Amino acid sequence: MLVKNELYRVTIEDVNDLGYGVCRIDSQVVFVALGVTGDTALVRIIKVAKTYAVARIEELITPSDLRVEPACDVFRRCGGCSLLHMTDAAEKELKEGFVKSALHKAGLDIPVRELLRGKNRTHYRNKAQYPLFCDKDGHIRAGFYARHSHAAICAEKCLLQPESFTEIATAFCKAFESAGLSCYNEEDGTGLLRHLNLREGADGSVTAEIVINATKAQKLIPLAREVFAKFEHLKGISANFNTEKTNVIRGRHYEVLCGEMTLTQNLCDKEFAHGPASFFQVNREAASLLFDEARRLLNAAPTDAVCDLYCGVGAVGQCVAPDSRIHGADVVREAIAFATQNATKNGCNAAYAAMDAADYFAAAGKFDAVLLDPPRAGLSDAMVDLLLNKKPKKILYISCNPATLARDLARLTAKDYETDGITPVDLFPKTGHVEAVVLLSRK
Repeated sequence: MLVKNELYRVTIEDVNDLGYGVCRIDSQVVFVALGVTGDTALVRIIKVAKTYAVARIEELITPSDLRVEPACDVFRRCGGCSLLHMTDAAEKELKEGFVKSALHKAGLDIPVRELLRGKNRTHYRNKAQYPLFCDKDGHIRAGFYARHSHAAICAEKCLLQPESFTEIATAFCKAFESAGLSCYNEEDGTGLLRHLNLREGADGSVTAEIVINATKAQKLIPLAREVFAKFEHLKGISANFNTEKTNVIRGRHYEVLCGEMTLTQNLCDKEFAHGPASFFQVNREAASLLFDEARRLLNAAPTDAVCDLYCGVGAVGQCVAPDSRIHGADVVREAIAFATQNATKNGCNAAYAAMDAADYFAAAGKFDAVLLDPPRAGLSDAMVDLLLNKKPKKILYISCNPATLARDLARLTAKDYETDGITPVDLFPKTGHVEAVVLLSRK
């Protein structure tokens, strides 16, 4: 039995998607913070549970060849880049392994192709969501949450975000402080400022959204105009209202304070407009690789009727089946409005509905192909049942979570569908996240 606070000499055997090295001590699994496969280290046990323990490195005896010095001052505290201390080659092998492991755990024997990845390994995100907080000196700061915590740390500058975000976030914080505004306190629900959300368009223009614990935004208008005037590339500023005592970042409603909030992104030689409430892939370069692979796999014909579920602003369907008849659904009304607008701009034959994906699919007719790009929770049981009952010829599944993808594939391939492989895609370099795309064909 391992003892808390005791020291042990270990060799790291693997790394999980949270960036923890994995080893065994006396047959017990131990997760070592910031460990890298091949490290030999002296570790201290900081937590002992029934089936595992957690440790931190006290002394790195022999560093792994896969280890690099992270180029970030707050890496060891920030919860963003869990793999920044590993080589690109090690990260590639690790992410392919995440998909293979998920399939193995689900009892599936499906080939995993080589990881697709873009050239941009840093500054690739077009979106940042900064929690706003007061530092120890009482200054308002924008940052990110510490690892496994809702305690924020100062990190306006980030290797994953566009460099323009740093200056804009700093200007907002100074304006908030000058106006005497308070930051939200998660424990008692008091305070005004919750988050600052920044998004960047393909042309470098930026929109800002201030999430507040209020239902009106009068206090923000003067400072919003002040910051807006400082940056030519700042296209618009809005307030989002979230008065719920929750860790969900955005509320349902927002108000434009100045400028306008529509941005345009480029994917697969097409243009997609979106707003603050609309989901859009944060890595344009890698998303284009993903959709190009999906288009190759699906190989849709112009006569095909294609159902694009969880369609967002229409990017998946319009990139993957641009010449087919597209029918799409998403619960976000703003996204559906943009999807319709984008279809016209991109010359696609598409019709969209603001509905729950399962409800829409249940009420719709037959389709030759169904496109799925669900949230991390994957498909609901109801959606899997619908797919198995309706039996479209092809199902193109894009996933941001290998575990739920494997779970859903286990049901879909048990009887009616088959696949010849899965392609992982690195949409989030330096983090433990990996996307994957798979084509299922009816047997």
